[in-house]
Amino acid sequence: MVQPQLDTRGAPRSPSAQTALDDALVRDPRFLTDVRLLAALHGELRRRLGDAAAGVALLQAGFFHGLRDALRVTGEARVRNREHEGDPPAATPLVALRMTNIVDARGPALRGSWPLQLEAESVLLARGRRPEPACLVSSGYTSGWLSGLWNADCLAIERGCAAAGHGGCEFEAREAAVWLEDGDIHAPSLLAALPFAALRDAAQRDLPIPEAVQSGAFDPESPA
Repeated sequence: MVQPQLDTRGAPRSPSAQTALDDALVRDPRFLTDVRLLAALHGELRRRLGDAAAGVALLQAGFFHGLRDALRVTGEARVRNREHEGDPPAATPLVALRMTNIVDARGPALRGSWPLQLEAESVLLARGRRPEPACLVSSGYTSGWLSGLWNADCLAIERGCAAAGHGGCEFEAREAAVWLEDGDIHAPSLLAALPFAALRDAAQRDLPIPEAVQSGAFDPESPA
């Protein structure tokens, strides 16, 4: 799991979103659908940044792309529904996920899997078998996608990973406050790596202008 950076008192410190998002590698959405590009991203970031900082960058990169896609799709749905009542959104990456609702009165919660196991394959290619779940971009993307849909700060934690020898890549998603209330051992370090407000601002700034949304279809280069 991602280990957060620590301040001088040893407390978790949220890294700046700009640290990851200024890098051209993480802004290129092609790595989200290409095993070899994603393997190269894992390897290059770890070579340049070290394991801990690379993990933060991978999680933030996934979150940024997932949130941006969610905001774009929901924005297009609003435009289309104004023009053609009842039309569905142009696209949704949820077709690449398998999810089941969890009944929880505190807020929305899901369990699911990434059946394509694309990132697990890329991790095996770049680093070999891992001792623990390693799909940081997938966790980040799912967290960002659900944060956009739920209009909340959401975190998806990987519970099983094909790159760690498990039967599949499985995750559980809840709102950030619920994870902290539950005391999950993995949640604090992952949440410390996600400056939600800064990442949301970055995703909003990266959205196409409204005229482009109204005049064009969903970007075919998007991982959705």
